[in-house]
Amino acid sequence: MGRSARFWGPGLVLVCAAHACAPEGQRTETTLRLRLVESSDCRPPSAVDAVTVEALGDFPPSDERTVEVLGPSTVPGVVDRFPAETLAMRLDAAVFGAWQGTGVRVLAEGDEQSSVLLLPPERSCPLREPIAADQTAAVAASEDGAVWIAGGRVDGNASRRLIRLPSGETSAASLDEEMALRREGATAHGVGARMVIVGGAQGANGAAHDTFEVYPTGEGAMATMATLGSLQTPRRDHAATVLPGGRLLVVGGVAAGAADGVSEEAVPLASAEVIDPDSSESEAAGSLPIGLVRPQAMTLDDGTVLVFGGVTQNGPSARIFEFLGDIFVEASPEQELLPAGEMLIAAPLPGARVLVAGVRAADPDGESVLSSLTVLRRVPPFLGQAALEFDLVDLEAMTDLRQPRIVGLPDGRALVTGAAADSGEPRAFRVDVGLGRVEEADASRVPVHLVARSDATVAEIDAEGTSLRLERAVTHFDNPPAALLAEDLSLDAAASWMIAGADLVAQRNAARVDIPALRLASFSLSFEARGPLEVLFVSERGSPVRVNVRGATIGPSLCEIERLQAGPVSIQREDSALTISAGGASRTCVVEGLSERVGLAFVAATGTAIESLEVVRE
Repeated sequence: MGRSARFWGPGLVLVCAAHACAPEGQRTETTLRLRLVESSDCRPPSAVDAVTVEALGDFPPSDERTVEVLGPSTVPGVVDRFPAETLAMRLDAAVFGAWQGTGVRVLAEGDEQSSVLLLPPERSCPLREPIAADQTAAVAASEDGAVWIAGGRVDGNASRRLIRLPSGETSAASLDEEMALRREGATAHGVGARMVIVGGAQGANGAAHDTFEVYPTGEGAMATMATLGSLQTPRRDHAATVLPGGRLLVVGGVAAGAADGVSEEAVPLASAEVIDPDSSESEAAGSLPIGLVRPQAMTLDDGTVLVFGGVTQNGPSARIFEFLGDIFVEASPEQELLPAGEMLIAAPLPGARVLVAGVRAADPDGESVLSSLTVLRRVPPFLGQAALEFDLVDLEAMTDLRQPRIVGLPDGRALVTGAAADSGEPRAFRVDVGLGRVEEADASRVPVHLVARSDATVAEIDAEGTSLRLERAVTHFDNPPAALLAEDLSLDAAASWMIAGADLVAQRNAARVDIPALRLASFSLSFEARGPLEVLFVSERGSPVRVNVRGATIGPSLCEIERLQAGPVSIQREDSALTISAGGASRTCVVEGLSERVGLAFVAATGTAIESLEVVRE
């Protein structure tokens, strides 16, 4: 295929070929078109000097990952040196000394032609096309990185619109046929290869819908009619979260409309139900002890499902509930974990954590103002009964930030956005709760929706348009650094760890550290530690597999070895088998529940020191 010698306009076209990027019988060729945003602050000032193409996947660092370095006059017709296990590609473009841009594309089955958007790191880049959504719209990302906008008010009325902004593109597509119903106050969630849009109402004070719509999310999705399902209870202004098994929990809300929250007619719902997107059926799933409008629902990376916040008939709620399959139980009922009397917004973080922002109404204009940041941590049961604990985050420069929104970033940090209290100008902050750092970031708008995408970008959406941001281009398929340092890790809270030279020392029980973003199939893990800890193999489908490192024994339950002498511990994973070696002893066991790519984390007791840590893909 021909290609341009320049890197914008029609774009540079790359072809991944020669039976490379997929196993036999699947994709053998992928065409990538490089895109640039129109904003002058984010485009290169002149012709790009070089583009580096890197293959990402389940292969070791000894395999060549940087497969091509392209220049304007040496662009080949086909790049054909991709390893067969390539699952994603990262492209780095540069104008030497003046500009750099990075883009990531996760390759899906059948992904024969797609785009990669090159963004300068740590910049908020507005799109020219007005891809907009107000706070009544439902906004979510699908697993292929596309952003979906469903319903919301258009010209003052609830709409049937459904818009999809694909990964790598700067313009959106609308559904050939709009949604079945006008919806505001609905929710949208990507569940596997489907987008599920639930409930909502015809208008601010209208009765809630008792239906949901399910759309396929791949290429051609916008020309496909939805499957329509029925809810157990009509609801709007509810919460939803994807359960580890791939179904969708829907909880709370109201059945009658309420423009300003609850009223005598709009009684908060306590009921919950679970939607199966495969069958488009819903079944009852217990009830909360109290009814809640606009609660928060989160599924943590250890499989824990929490519901909290929202508004009762008596005002904002600070109670937290855990969903246990068909019942809700109150978490830490004797301890106030969240600020009472405030509305709450939240985002999940790696390490079984949630970052919760308390917001209050500001006088005299009534805008929401950031008043607190709290990190909720799930304490694992091996150090006692499983519980939630909390740490407050110093707001520092974020004091009085108005219209706050938060989202978790793939590297374990969080992005907090809003408006300056005095000027109303957009502001944004990167928050690393583990290292106790808050850094101001570039900002181009005050979003009402923040959406993290699988291509490592964040979509910032308000009623006027969309900006895209790339903080760090990390993916599940990166190679970890040769030696992992504190800056490469996601520490659960600043109070949990002390950095002593090259050592990480736990300052309290259940201190947790995660290797963020990475998901590994076959790998070798080597570490040295003083004191008891657990190694967690974190799956997206449920509770993690635990390997205990305590005193003279090491291993998962029913597969322990006796540690004969001090020294490094090595754990090698191949499919569902773990080979554990330490102090001259070694043992291989098949471990139930270890059948997919996993993340890695460590949970330590007070005083435990992690002295070295190395992970290598195999």
